[in-house]
Amino acid sequence: MSTIAGMTPTQAEALEEPQERQFPFPGVPTTADGAAAVVWAETHISQGACAYPITPSTTMGSGFEIAVANGVKNLWGDQLIFVESESEHSAATT
Repeated sequence: MSTIAGMTPTQAEALEEPQERQFPFPGVPTTADGAAAVVWAETHISQGACAYPITPSTTMGSGFEIAVANGVKNLWGDQLIFVESESEHSAATT
């Protein structure tokens, strides 16, 4: 391997185009905001939620409600439950 203007072979290799890495478990490429990440975690580890969806948490409450409507089950195979309360105080009490 030739060197570039006094570089060592290791330094010259660093300038070459990187090889694409192959990972054994690449996952599913996706993007999400924080609310979507919370919904993902909640629907996988909880059995239910009680919420009064207001901005900025509306997407979290509605995301959980959509999961319930679609029959999503948590990691243990339990059916999810969603209760939409009449106010913030009712949600906190529940």
